[in-house]
Amino acid sequence: MKNAPLTTALMALALILGAAPSFAQDKPKTAPAPAAKSVKKATTAPKPFKPVDINGASKAELMKLSGISDAQADKIVAGRPYRSKADLVTRKIISEGLYGQIQRRIIALQKPEPPAKIPGK
Repeated sequence: MKNAPLTTALMALALILGAAPSFAQDKPKTAPAPAAKSVKKATTAPKPFKPVDINGASKAELMKLSGISDAQADKIVAGRPYRSKADLVTRKIISEGLYGQIQRRIIALQKPEPPAKIPGK
């Protein structure tokens, strides 16, 4: 029993260290008091927009795009048809800066090609 005092001291230490985490537990959180007045912000979803077809839109529809002037709308109409909306820049119809502003709001729809006629029918 030479180790009895050492064993007793280790057991006491283990009990003390084992109990310490229970004292460090967080207190149960209470629900926050409701605000006296809650202001609800009117969150409106962004309006879904229909992209403007540069191959079929009227001059008035093109001018509704931000940054498109009367003269630029005329140039867009005169340069039809476009294979892609990037043709507006490659053909120098509008500047790259203006294209960057409107590129998400325009499309270049292609007319479907008529079915090929089969000879003899």
